[in-house]
Amino acid sequence: MSRSPTQVNQLAAGHDDGWFADTLITTVPARFPGAHRAVYPGYLQLTAFVAMNPERHQKSARAAIDHFADGDYEAADKIDSFYGEFLSTMDLTAEFYLQTVHRVFKQNALANGTFAFRGTPVSLDSIEKTPILAIEGGRDDITGLGQTRALLELTTKLPESSKRHLVLEETGHYGLFSGSKFRSQIVPELCAFHEKMD
Repeated sequence: MSRSPTQVNQLAAGHDDGWFADTLITTVPARFPGAHRAVYPGYLQLTAFVAMNPERHQKSARAAIDHFADGDYEAADKIDSFYGEFLSTMDLTAEFYLQTVHRVFKQNALANGTFAFRGTPVSLDSIEKTPILAIEGGRDDITGLGQTRALLELTTKLPESSKRHLVLEETGHYGLFSGSKFRSQIVPELCAFHEKMD
């Protein structure tokens, strides 16, 4: 996380664990399933996502309205479909969220060699045969450019022939997992990499 730090990395570095627990964790209201469970609620996650790029979201909303007014329903529906998925953010359990912030963003545990699973150390040097395709977005404001590539550098016993790095310059964080760029650019790369390594 020290490479190309983003606002997310800076937020984690600038606050202690107690701040995250006190500021971002709440309980599920009694009338909903999971009542009284501590969570990092979806509405706060969504607020944070939108706050990182408010102008982009405002521009998209305006574009959808303009397309609809002009009768270009297909273009308006495309934007509407994206936000239908984007806005359906679910709660994360407090345990998972706080552990992720602490271990991934504050300790940088995997890269530092201190990550453990159920008490067993996880060593990247133990990866010797599993191929790795590291994909990054040039406009990713969550995971800074180079943070994913670092995995290829840290797996020192994996042959270079089993590693591939791909950067999609015009893709943001969300586009790495969903949408037209994911379908048209990433899925074919995943399939080709799988076939080559099979």
